Amino acid sequence: MADDTFLVCSVPPENVRFLASPDEFYQTLCKSYESAQKRVVLACLYVGCGELEERLIRSIVTAKQRNDDLTVDVLVDKARTSRVGSSGKIVSPLTQLQPFLAPGHKTKVALLHNPLLGRLASKVVKSPFCEAFGTMHIKVFISDDQCIITGANAGREYFCDRYDRYMVVRDPLFADLMHTIVRTFQTASFELTENLTVEWHSDIVNPIQDNMLYRKQLYIRTAHMVSRCREILEKNRFHGHMDVNVDGQQHPAGCDASGNEYSDCTALSAKNANPEGRFDSTEVDLGLSEQESQDDSSSPSATWRKRPSSDSGSQEGITDLTGQQKRVTGRLGGEDRATTSQNMDLGPDEAVRTKIPRKGRSIDGKMGSSSDTVSDGRPELGSSHSHSESDHCGLSYSVPDEATDRSIGQDATGKNGTKEDEYYCHIRICVQLPFTDPPFMQGATMLENWLLQYARAGYSALIATAYMNFTDRYMEMFKEILDIGKASGKGHPLQVVTSSPYANSFYRDGSLKRNIALFYSTAATWLFKALKGEEGYPEDIYLEYNRPKHTFHAKGIWVLKDRIPVDIAHRSEEEFNAAVEPPCATVIGSSNYGRRSYGKDLEITFLVETNSPQIRRFMRRELYQMIKYSEYVNMAGVASRIGPHQHVIAHVLKSFL
Repeated sequence: MADDTFLVCSVPPENVRFLASPDEFYQTLCKSYESAQKRVVLACLYVGCGELEERLIRSIVTAKQRNDDLTVDVLVDKARTSRVGSSGKIVSPLTQLQPFLAPGHKTKVALLHNPLLGRLASKVVKSPFCEAFGTMHIKVFISDDQCIITGANAGREYFCDRYDRYMVVRDPLFADLMHTIVRTFQTASFELTENLTVEWHSDIVNPIQDNMLYRKQLYIRTAHMVSRCREILEKNRFHGHMDVNVDGQQHPAGCDASGNEYSDCTALSAKNANPEGRFDSTEVDLGLSEQESQDDSSSPSATWRKRPSSDSGSQEGITDLTGQQKRVTGRLGGEDRATTSQNMDLGPDEAVRTKIPRKGRSIDGKMGSSSDTVSDGRPELGSSHSHSESDHCGLSYSVPDEATDRSIGQDATGKNGTKEDEYYCHIRICVQLPFTDPPFMQGATMLENWLLQYARAGYSALIATAYMNFTDRYMEMFKEILDIGKASGKGHPLQVVTSSPYANSFYRDGSLKRNIALFYSTAATWLFKALKGEEGYPEDIYLEYNRPKHTFHAKGIWVLKDRIPVDIAHRSEEEFNAAVEPPCATVIGSSNYGRRSYGKDLEITFLVETNSPQIRRFMRRELYQMIKYSEYVNMAGVASRIGPHQHVIAHVLKSFL
């Protein structure tokens, strides 16, 4: 199941934007958290201990003091966060939430322990070295219905001078989905108590006491969560994203029976009663099955609630599905896909298109064409490609999709059921837990297949990673992409951007950690050797980011019709826009696509495909901000930095970095 199941969510393109800087990220977080009315979710590796982090948590406290009914859910990595002071209590800005940690305040601070550290290893290996065994690495920040997907943590450097990416999605169902994922892992984590101690209250086994059983139970819980989310989201799709609650009345999606604009499909542990007794008849078991529970009779199944929907035959009062936004579907693979495709009427990308007029409200609520403005409200700079930015772009147009045409009616005039005057934004969500038993590698092969499919269709890819240490699988895929480009006469349809050793955060942390920064240069030589062709080592593929007084933490993939020209670096934005057509798709999330991401860390990756000119220009601006501080480096330049001892260290530690 793990390799062939993932979720696909279609969101209105005008509700998606990208932030431009660490400061904008920080200011957006503080403002949205302080004004939150319904929920605040903070999930990242750690929360720092400086003044900026104190202010961030204080914004949550302010919102909570104003409204004690506000739900606050925090998920961080235990090894990175649980520093204990002389008093025996945790030292973190999160302790500001202490007044709300008592039962009944809807506040939970969870610390996930990586089960690769069992009873003995936890005693022997201390922080920061224990982080080498794996971490909780997802980065999701939610306030009400706004969700920020990023690779950044909640630390000062990420708010000031560390280059990263930030995608903002304002959509209630997408926010519900991400909140559900976070809460799933909260139920399998340690908790910060009202006494500021870290204790185990979960219904599954403590990973320090029995990490082998925990790994199996966490796999079961995660698999059930994904399965139930798919069922719930399918109902939203087939019922036009309407809810029918226990009062028997229909309510717009995102509203409960009282008319409040908050639809909760998030997780509830077995120990928490349903608020106000609602949804009792629709709770879904997402913990251990009856048979699996026999392995641990003391572990109650975790229950989750889903949005109720009317029977498929009862459509009275629901607006025509043709006019509804088709929101979410789960993707099945293998035999499951073969047996269900006839019933689900899904196209090749398994997502029903969201129909959005070309002209409408932008994300800030202003009317106008999406081609007229960008995130900061300034007019978009001129581009020789502006006339073609609305042309067909991406695989969503390159493969016929008759099933989608049938599902929305026969009035569609474009390919894939997408009319010429409509935009879409599809987000595929992949969760990866390599430390469960078996490993839950959702969509593990999907990203490789997705990139190869684009390459075969004539597209190019640019890949960015803060810590470049690609797996053999990835390097084999890169080699195949180069072979495809060579066969088609496109040259090298692949570029890689990573941090210069001098823009790597490890390089700033002293002489010992500088060896870690130089390790990534050793990994770069492995990439060159893997891509070596008859002409020798490629010289137009590998770039290093080196901006004075900044570090590099961006990670992602951009799919373009043509590769970025070699001579465009350090040019003006106008010249860059004239030479580079906006990307058709991007991959964003927490993964660095390295050995550690693939084998040790909890990650979430998002694949975004769109034909929206506004979103595509956001993505192109990301590329410009990155390329203007990057330089091409050849094999000789990389190899000259590395001494013999660093080659030895690299081979010993390559799976940990």
